[in-house]
Amino acid sequence: GCGTCWGDCGAAPTCGVDAIVNPVSNLRQPTVTVNSSVRDLIINAGATLRIKAGITLSVCGNFTNNGTLICEPGSTVQFQLGSAIQTISGNLTGANSFANLVINKTAGSVVLATNIDVSENFTTSTNTSQFNINGKYMKVGGNFTNANGTGTFLIANLGNSRVEFNGTANQNFTNTAGTFNFNRMIMNKPSGILFLMGANSSINIDTTLTLTSGVVNTRNVTANYIYLKWINANAVTGYNVNSYIDG
Repeated sequence: GCGTCWGDCGAAPTCGVDAIVNPVSNLRQPTVTVNSSVRDLIINAGATLRIKAGITLSVCGNFTNNGTLICEPGSTVQFQLGSAIQTISGNLTGANSFANLVINKTAGSVVLATNIDVSENFTTSTNTSQFNINGKYMKVGGNFTNANGTGTFLIANLGNSRVEFNGTANQNFTNTAGTFNFNRMIMNKPSGILFLMGANSSINIDTTLTLTSGVVNTRNVTANYIYLKWINANAVTGYNVNSYIDG
């Protein structure tokens, strides 16, 4: 593939054109080498899409991976269509993870229909960039930046959802405005610290906090805290000398 031609197609897709990636006998599979846009993107079983380092693929419709997605370090998948609801589905964990995932919408929301891994940074860019975790499991290896509390990281269908921080380096959690909620939060960092950054970056947790490995530092801003809403002895699990709240 190349920057202007995906695999054996005659031209690259655009925000108004779908892309369906199929396996082909000559093994020509698309590699996105320049910033590009697509409406619906479907990667079928046996097919592969690669996004090169430093490149942004903007998705104006739905994203489905039933094949292989290779997001090189530093690449970005951005969801940006105006008022429509956009869905993320398929196999998007492990080797098929996003590198950077950005929600940048003027209205509507992006809804998870599957568990996802984000090996680098997750961002909701503006007060109208709504993300619906929809009860799914999400792992983040880099920074987590949310524009406006539950206005952009939605509490609708938050139940049973899990967000795991698993990066090997320090990670920043930043909530720019509003009040923020997780349903379940998991610390599973082999090394490094999760820092709560900025004046609005306290985290409210509806159900459980699991401290497997890695420290949460709330001291950058003295007003920040981790607040557990479930009054139960099992609300915090796994607390140990390598995983605790430093605040």
